[in-house]
Amino acid sequence: MDSGLFQVNQRVEIYLSKSRQGDVFYSRIEEITPTHMIISMPMEKGQPLVVNSGAPVYGRLLGETALYLFKSIFIDRRMSPRPVWLMSFPSEVQKVQLREFVRISSKLPVAVRVETLPSVMQPTGLFIRDISGGGVQILSKQPFPSRAKVSLRFELPEVGPIETKGEVTRVQQPKSDPSSYWVGVKFIDLPEKERSHIIKYIFKLEVERRRKGLD
Repeated sequence: MDSGLFQVNQRVEIYLSKSRQGDVFYSRIEEITPTHMIISMPMEKGQPLVVNSGAPVYGRLLGETALYLFKSIFIDRRMSPRPVWLMSFPSEVQKVQLREFVRISSKLPVAVRVETLPSVMQPTGLFIRDISGGGVQILSKQPFPSRAKVSLRFELPEVGPIETKGEVTRVQQPKSDPSSYWVGVKFIDLPEKERSHIIKYIFKLEVERRRKGLD
């Protein structure tokens, strides 16, 4: 196992169910040893989460380009000098690629230049409907040419501008809004550093929505 996946101050989600369904408890890695991991005390309704010693717990954390699921064993809790959980070092680590599969709804303004269109016909007033590490779906008032090459620029909160090339993969005219078009765009040659920024944005947005009970 690559122990470098787990870093002090890294945020983790803790689940009591192997399926990782149901309640999620948010925590942070406080300390790591070759055999143990110490995390900040997960809380339930403002109170320390109660788990029996020896019980399995399940977690997930975000790496640079993937989500990692892991299993650990709860050993003990300590209240001083700060409330923490003592757990076995994570085992059964599973890597889940995010770049193509995890997509989240959004409403980010995006500037797009379609290579085959003259300046006067370039689309304006565009928004990203959803985003993944592999591409975006754009809300537009005009259709895009199929398979057209495009240039995109959008701002990620707390990150800054993302600029990349893309290719139109699909154009839909939704029945719910026939005056609009949903334009699927696949990223082309997106640098891994910027892909990582997008994935972390998706993960953070997902966590925030879960906390607010929107998912």
